[in-house]
Amino acid sequence: MKKVKRALDIIVILTLLIGGNVLFFTSTSPAAANTENPYLVNTFVDEDGRQIDVVIVPGRPPEIKATVATVPEPDIRTETGALSEVPAFDWSYGCSPTSAAMLFGYYDRTGYSDMYTGPTNGGVCPLDNSIWGPGIGGSDGECPLSATHNGKDGRTTRGNVDDYWISYLDPGPDPWIVNGWGEHTYGDCTGDFMGTSQSAFINVDGSTTLGYYTHGSPRVDLDDGDLILEVTATGDMAGATTVEVPFACNIIGDIDGNGGAEPTDVSLLINKLNGLGNGGYHDKAFDLDANGGAEPGDVSILLNVLNGVL
Repeated sequence: MKKVKRALDIIVILTLLIGGNVLFFTSTSPAAANTENPYLVNTFVDEDGRQIDVVIVPGRPPEIKATVATVPEPDIRTETGALSEVPAFDWSYGCSPTSAAMLFGYYDRTGYSDMYTGPTNGGVCPLDNSIWGPGIGGSDGECPLSATHNGKDGRTTRGNVDDYWISYLDPGPDPWIVNGWGEHTYGDCTGDFMGTSQSAFINVDGSTTLGYYTHGSPRVDLDDGDLILEVTATGDMAGATTVEVPFACNIIGDIDGNGGAEPTDVSLLINKLNGLGNGGYHDKAFDLDANGGAEPGDVSILLNVLNGVL
């Protein structure tokens, strides 16, 4: 509980200390209503006073592509330089993982040979991904560094594409959830670690959620910053100087509010989806992705919490 002094508008600022748990709130901020950048979904200031913007990066390359540029020869006198050995991959299951895959491909070709360890091109990352063929569901091409896929590049088990991809901009739930098979272990592609296309992170197919400092410094933490709740007081507030605002914070997935997500919460959510009522708990406790109601996507999030992914 916080006490703040305002006449008409009351702003409650709650600093969250999260120890290994994920808390989910609906908060308002200027960025949430940003009309100039539709991909900017939130903004907050961390404990050191640095602003962080949170963006969701969807989108595919334009249908009409620019011609290949002619790269000038490096010349120290004119301060002209260019990196060779940088792969040029077609869009492979997301902008962000494809871009990251090209970076890792460059390092694989310039001394860090364990970045790509597949059988293609003698174990050296190729300069384009045409050798792996076209992608599926709207992806321009395959690339095991961007998104692993069963049957591609010698893989014999399900990977990123099999578990998370349906078709471009599909919101899920993901195939591994719908089909009830075990999710593959993160480890072989950039899309795994970036959360791309994963409905558990509320990313539609092909999109990635990123948070970055607006002043350009690298971000190495995962702190979601301060929660700001904006409360508008209406009516006759004359003479009011102090308002006490009670609130309760639940860990995401803790539907019954007993301190943590557990199988009992899964049962409550399944019962809710099957029309058996909410068991006496608030409807919002079941809406884990805050999209307006309980649906299969909330089951995905809850299972990821129980499996330690979230």
